[in-house]
Amino acid sequence: MVSRRLLGITATILLTAASICYIACNVQSSWGTRQYSVLHLSVGLWQGCLNRGCTMLNNHTFFRIFIDWRLHTARALMALVCISTPCAVGCLIFVVVKDRFEPRFLSISKNLSVLSFVLGLIGMAIGIRFFTSGTQLTLSGTNIEMGGASLTMGEAARNSIIGVGLNFVGALIACVIQPK
Repeated sequence: MVSRRLLGITATILLTAASICYIACNVQSSWGTRQYSVLHLSVGLWQGCLNRGCTMLNNHTFFRIFIDWRLHTARALMALVCISTPCAVGCLIFVVVKDRFEPRFLSISKNLSVLSFVLGLIGMAIGIRFFTSGTQLTLSGTNIEMGGASLTMGEAARNSIIGVGLNFVGALIACVIQPK
């Protein structure tokens, strides 16, 4: 039988890596990308970039994007994941370092790791769907109108997929740990 401490360390490492992926995908501006001859467009949850110039999506001077419930939901869920996953890691570190597998802290870490997985999965799915399903986007000062054209999945979307996978395995391992 594998020791509780080894399982706790493994779950902590996996959830830490998932947390890093979640934070990276939340700040990157490459959930969806598109190439137009000489122009390279990349759009994230919070900002959009054309070639090398970036601006916030809420700033209507450069990008005009149809922001609907999907983008707001993806933003909220990914922000919650960026909070809940490090909290789960903190609880697991406390349990592993103290070498006390108390039911209270163990159940908190299990619940937070499962919660962060569910939130990350839903946020990832909604975010990818928003950016790859024909987002209404117009670039001011250009003749580019996205209309029904879809963006291709970018690095941030791939990071969120990796984060969800790591979070799933970490949450599964955390749920296997039994209290003393």
